[in-house]
Amino acid sequence: AVPAVSAAPVAYQNLTEDVGRGFGSNWNRYAWSMAEMNGEQYVGTWNAQMDYQRIAALILSGQVNLADLFSGGVDVLSFTGLISSTGGEIWRRGGDGQWSQVYKASPATMGFRKMVAHDGMLYAATANYQTGAGIMRSANGTDWAPMSGGPMASPGNASIRTMACYGDKMYVGTENSSTGAELWEYNLTTDVWQRKQVFAQDSAVAEISLFDGRMFVGTWDFGEHYRLHSSEDRNTWSEVTPVFPGSESLANLGVMQLLEFNDRMYLGTVNYVDGFTLLRSATPDARDSWEVITTDGMGDADNAYTWSGAVWEGKLYIGTFNHGLRGGQLAPLPIPLDGRGQLLVSEDGLNWSTLIDDGFGSPFTYGIRTMMVSETGDLICGTASNFMLPDLLSDPDLAALDPATLAQVLAAYFSESGFGWLGGYMGQIDPNWIGCEVYAIPAVPEPATLVLIWAGTFLLILRRRT
Repeated sequence: AVPAVSAAPVAYQNLTEDVGRGFGSNWNRYAWSMAEMNGEQYVGTWNAQMDYQRIAALILSGQVNLADLFSGGVDVLSFTGLISSTGGEIWRRGGDGQWSQVYKASPATMGFRKMVAHDGMLYAATANYQTGAGIMRSANGTDWAPMSGGPMASPGNASIRTMACYGDKMYVGTENSSTGAELWEYNLTTDVWQRKQVFAQDSAVAEISLFDGRMFVGTWDFGEHYRLHSSEDRNTWSEVTPVFPGSESLANLGVMQLLEFNDRMYLGTVNYVDGFTLLRSATPDARDSWEVITTDGMGDADNAYTWSGAVWEGKLYIGTFNHGLRGGQLAPLPIPLDGRGQLLVSEDGLNWSTLIDDGFGSPFTYGIRTMMVSETGDLICGTASNFMLPDLLSDPDLAALDPATLAQVLAAYFSESGFGWLGGYMGQIDPNWIGCEVYAIPAVPEPATLVLIWAGTFLLILRRRT
């Protein structure tokens, strides 16, 4: 593994500071997807928290045991109804910097997992483990309509994990634990869907990428190992999963990122046990061509996901999910999902630095879920916060309390439940205590721009003196 080293502090701005964490709702735990259209940023949320009453009832009745409960991750919990939701939301940041909610889904639609803008249209894909996944689209960001057919009409598609647009085609990858992950092609001109492939051995198509004229698809297998598939014509597919010494011993369950940087493809995984693996290759069709960058989360095995990624100002950036089971923010206490998300950067893809290692300093922010480069050249990061913590402030009596009184109530609540130490911690934070956020790292002006800025400032100073 190549250990990540600390970099110089980075300046960033909290774009959601005024609206609050979770866009004002503690239920919006993830900035699950992001896109930009007409100079306005859109964020789709994952609106969810653990349904502890149902979990307790199932355990007490003997229908489930604690060991099996969390073995399949978030998706199994969602599918079995152990995560509650009030419905995913879409928020828009206008040119004035103000946020407004432009869509609210029903409780069955827990969130918007992927969002893309293409040719004057915005597409937002959903996760719905009750009635099936969907795609909403809008030409103005305000009026949304559901799409039909294709993956929405195919049984078992509970979530759409990825979408990508190339020319007049949109490609959609689904999660389907019943009959296998599906890849769909949508003709944006003729409004026709075509199913391109069913990957029967895989549970989800998680990433789609074009590289050197070929399409690559990265999958999830929640029980064994991921796979990488490639196709030249998008009809005939070959498995090209990387092979390198020790690869079979690693618990890499899925592909999280397929990124192109400096004429190489970078593949980042999900691995709850070892920490994520990051590989790169100039010829990804050759299974033994991959160069290993790390197999242990850049020296931190709690870094389970290469959750987001972007190429910005000539550098490669990766945002992680850090579960904190070995060293979370309340370590050595074994608090579930107690880590802090990290932002990593590299100029050459081999040597990495850590820009952010504390979830932008926000409590219980364990990941940088989404990342994009804005039209103005800023790097925009959407965060994810711990979905296992209950939303105590959903009680209107608690939400109405001033921060000092609320701190006392929370301390008493956890003390009575046997978790007094957590009450002490909770007493130090304000009501805006959990939920997703959106941060911007401003673009660095070009040297010529800096010269103009300094020249303008100098002339202004001279004018004032005269």
